[in-house]
Formats: sequence, structure tokens, C-alpha cells
Amino acid sequence: MPRPSLVRAVVMLLALVAAMALAGAPSPARADWDARGFRHNGLLIRLSVGAGFNTATLHGTDPSTTLSGVGGMASFAFGGIIADNLALNADLFAMTVFEPKVSVGDADLGDAKDTTLTIGGLGVGATYYIMPINMYFAASVGVATGTVRTKRGGVTIEGESDPGFGASFMIGKEWWVGRQWGLGVAAQAILASLPDKDDERVTAFGIGILFSATYN
Repeated sequence: MPRPSLVRAVVMLLALVAAMALAGAPSPARADWDARGFRHNGLLIRLSVGAGFNTATLHGTDPSTTLSGVGGMASFAFGGIIADNLALNADLFAMTVFEPKVSVGDADLGDAKDTTLTIGGLGVGATYYIMPINMYFAASVGVATGTVRTKRGGVTIEGESDPGFGASFMIGKEWWVGRQWGLGVAAQAILASLPDKDDERVTAFGIGILFSATYN
């Protein structure tokens, strides 16, 4: 289970980032238009949801065990513009696989029925827009955990890693659909390195395509 002190520290840090972003955001009275289109200013809220290929490997055993497959990916960013085309934001990101393929060393053991693998993270990061094409680069780093849930005989069994390092990287393109709304697509990569019991460690990686909606 996550350590309470670590969780409190992350929550306080995210609250501080959000406050700094909003305090430094340009005034709404600032012109919304440049010579070729909209400008980014004020509050930033971005929701991205999609799918990709995700994998997690348990190290410390011989041979190592890997769970992998196609699953969901998501990111929720909240913050504000602190300089021209630059936002500071908190980020909640996750990837999941339902009934992942199980591999032990070079042996393929097939799909794990009634099993779900989830990697979730909470971090701080930044988004930079290239204007006027409205393409962006986003990155965040923070704390992540991994969870495996499986059903055996009607009973749900759950295993969770200790908190570890997690990061999310995105490249996206959006099109304005209003003065404050943009819709688009993005590529996302999620990385995680999570300590487990004894000397074991879980490394996870996911990459996928997402649809995004941004209020700014």
C-alpha cells in the first residue's frame, strides 16, 4: 500500500503546482488572437483517452515474468499557462491491460483469464505548444504504483507494488473548435519502475494513440 506520508507530500506538491500555475496565468483580458489564430492563456484542463500496447515485467525472479497486451491509456492534466505557449500542470496518468498474455522467460503461458493489470501515476509536468499549428509536447514525472487483480473461484485476489517512479510523455496535435476548446489526437508513452517485495522490481512500459479534449 502507498505510504501515507509520501501520498500527502505528492498531494501537497500538486496543489502547490496548480496554485502557482493559476497565479501566474495571463489575465483573461489579454488578447485571445494572434496574427493567425488563437493564443493559449489562462486555465488548462486536458483529458486524453485511448489505447495502446502495455507491458510490465517482474524482475528479481529467474526467469522474469512479463504481463503484456493491448489495453487502455489515459491522462488528465490540470494547470495553467505561465508563459507564452508554456503550461505548468499536474498530471494523472494510467495504463491497463485486461487478461494480459503471461510469459515466463521465453515460455508463453497464454492469457491470464479474469485478470487486470493497472499502472497508475500522479505527477507534475509541463506542456509546450508550437503555434500557430497548435502542436504540443507534454511531459510529467511523479509517483506510480502497479496493481494486479484476478478472480479465482469467485474470489478477487489483488496484489499491489510499493510506490515508485512514473513518467508520462505526450506529443499531440489539436484543432480549435471554439474560443477555448481544442480537440485532437496524441501519442503517449508511460514508463514506471516500481519496487516490490524483497529485492524484486516491476518495470512497465506503454505506448499508444489517444484522443484529446482541451479547455484553455
